[in-house]
Formats: sequence, C-alpha cells, structure tokens
Amino acid sequence: MRLYLASSPDGGGITARQRLDQRSYKQETTSTGETSSTRHVGLAPALAISGDRLYLAWTGSDSALNLLAAEDPAQAPLTLRERSGNSPSLAAPGDGGLVLSWTGTDRRVNLLPAGQGPYLPPGPPGAAKTTLEQARSADPPALCWHRDDLVLAWTGTDHRVNILTGAEEPYGTPVRLDGARTTHAPALCSHQGSLMAGWCGTDRRLNLARLS
Repeated sequence: MRLYLASSPDGGGITARQRLDQRSYKQETTSTGETSSTRHVGLAPALAISGDRLYLAWTGSDSALNLLAAEDPAQAPLTLRERSGNSPSLAAPGDGGLVLSWTGTDRRVNLLPAGQGPYLPPGPPGAAKTTLEQARSADPPALCWHRDDLVLAWTGTDHRVNILTGAEEPYGTPVRLDGARTTHAPALCSHQGSLMAGWCGTDRRLNLARLS
C-alpha cells in the first residue's frame, strides 16, 4: 500500500522508480451471514506540476489528505485537517499555485487553494475551503484548467457525469452530460484548445468526449 513514483523521458520506458514511505488505502468491510471480513483497498494518488515542481497528493490510511513536493529538496508532507474516503485531485493554473479537490466524508465535493511556492502552506492568506452543495458523489472528483478557468467534474449520486466550469465561483450551474453514466470517477484535461472528458461506462467501455 506504499506510494510509488516513476518517470519516463519518452512515455515508452520507465527510467526511474521510487518507493515512498507514505501509504494510501482505505478499509472495506464486507459481511456474509454471521461473518465479516476487512480488506485494505489502495487509493490512487494525484500529481500536478506547479511552476517547475512536481506535487503529490494522497489520502492517508487515517483518511487525512496529504500534500508533498515530490522532488528535491526533500520536505515533510503537509497533512491537512480535511478527511476523505477517496483519492484527491490536483490542478495547477501555471502561476505557481495549486488547487486541491476531494469528496468529503459527507459525499460533498470540496475545493481548496493549496498555496504557492515549494513549501505549500495550507492556502494563501484568506483562502478558504469551498464546499459545493450541489456536487455530491461517492467517487473522487476530477480537476483541470481550461482557458484560464478551473473546471471540475464528478459522478453524481445518480451515476451521471457533471461538469462545472469556473469552479472557483461556487454558485455556477453544472452541466450534466447526456448519456454519460458511470460508477467510477471521470477524467478531465485541456487539449489543443478543447475540454476533454473521459469515463468508464456502465458497460465497462471507455468513453472520450470533446466538450464545447
């Protein structure tokens, strides 16, 4: 259940792999009749580049969110007070800042400016967590920057993919994608001027959409 980092100069082969001391997992308990069993389920970390540094975010075994500048000089992880039962998401606007998003233990989606610079204080002065009341999910959210706007995607409790542009303004109206149903987290990225969304359908096939 430890975290790993790997790098590749061309996407074709791994040239370096690093095992970190940190672990990321949650416990799941299943019951059958009068017996129950508990297993550890690994959670995926999140990566983002801010400025010229690589940052890693993950949910610890105690459900606390953690943030780490994953390159030298080494530093201790920053453990936040926030809790989640899923993986977090990271996005960087390109100006040296970071935004962290996660699904809380109440299933509400949250956003938090995660500071600037290599040591990442928990948000710039005056920064506060934003909880989106209209965004509820049992899965991790997805984040990206597109045309200078923060875009957020999540799978609703009705298993439909929702997209919110300008997510830094918590009172925007999300768009629900027609025909996009999934029981997993979606993916987002900005590519050649277009906003792209990906998800695994209820038929287990991968789907990719270019959004206007």
